[in-house]
Amino acid sequence: MSSPNRDKYRARGGKMLDENDSVFDLTGWIKSVGVSILTAFKIKDSSGAEIDPATKQKQDEIKTALDSVGIANKEDTRVDPATEDKQNDIIEAVESNSEISIVDPETGIVAKVASLGELKTIIPTRLAGTAFSNGTKDTNFWNETVVGTGSVVQAGEITICTGTTSGSSAKYQTIRKARKITGSANQFRAVARNKEETTADCLRRIGAYDDDNGFFMQFDGSVFGVVIRKGGVDTVVTNGNFNGNAGATIDISGTAFIKVVIEYTSLAVKYFVNGTLIHTVKATEESLVESQDLKATIEIINEGVNIKNNCFEILFATILRLGQLESENQFKHISGITTTVCKYGAGRLERLINNDSTSGKTIKIYDGLSALGNQIAEIDAGVVIGNIEFGVPFNDGLTIVTNSASADLTAIYE
Repeated sequence: MSSPNRDKYRARGGKMLDENDSVFDLTGWIKSVGVSILTAFKIKDSSGAEIDPATKQKQDEIKTALDSVGIANKEDTRVDPATEDKQNDIIEAVESNSEISIVDPETGIVAKVASLGELKTIIPTRLAGTAFSNGTKDTNFWNETVVGTGSVVQAGEITICTGTTSGSSAKYQTIRKARKITGSANQFRAVARNKEETTADCLRRIGAYDDDNGFFMQFDGSVFGVVIRKGGVDTVVTNGNFNGNAGATIDISGTAFIKVVIEYTSLAVKYFVNGTLIHTVKATEESLVESQDLKATIEIINEGVNIKNNCFEILFATILRLGQLESENQFKHISGITTTVCKYGAGRLERLINNDSTSGKTIKIYDGLSALGNQIAEIDAGVVIGNIEFGVPFNDGLTIVTNSASADLTAIYE
């Protein structure tokens, strides 16, 4: 079969036509000259040796290589390119301008190409966590909690240690929560290491979690595991029982730095170590956690009779949203003397519009569900009129208190 000369053929309606408006059989042409096309390229195996696709043996090697590549259809179902019917499915998808997905076989991450040819991309947005630069701990972003001889030291990284007493501990946690928006994934990222070999009765944890909910990895003594915490109850899957690409068991011993990634949505959570997917948990009959508005947290605890000074070293820890920072805004009109809860849970206060010019009256704004929350601002209503820009996140809720019978304002927030 001849090749489609660009001077003889033209495209119309997604098909190639010759000068007589006859349809060129693109599918048959691809199948018939596939080996010739492969022969025109230098293909190398993982050792760098060149593969000759014209020989049956080498064709089998190519087939084996293709088997390891993840190709997904528009439903994100993996397509096996080694089977004849699936090859036809792939060709049909291309010819019909269907959405195509490319799957990283190591991590399971999907990149999509839309029907008009655009590569769908996302822009990660940092929600919580900072770099640990120089030797000054930033109490505006992080909160430390130490018990007994526990300690938190910063010197280009954070080192949390138990000290030499049983029952001692150290925790370093972001002040800000990473708000979860439905439809986008959040992702915890960190680079950390055990400064010494793990010992019995020492618990080390790292991830996106608080006292009630979250997702994290841990060493309980020398036993490594991944954890889901819901309503204060931990469900642990230990090494040897994983379902990821590395098999049931991974080698995570030693004191070298490892890259930790935990990606979570409403439907599932995935745990990665050094770029390899090690375990996935999917929601089936109930939610994974009660809230996915979480803080980046690192902690180490000496339990039982352990009196060794155990340490955990972290280069950085952060939570990202795999998507834009902002979603569509909501508004709330407030009038008179009242306490108004505008939102339960984390969000973002964009602005207030104040229409009350009564002298001596105030507008108080709190991060929380009452006037007992952390105060964001106190505004003299008689002095500040019109738009008041904020653009600040809140963690636990948004409450506004007005003390004027003539109060008239509108809050714009997420």
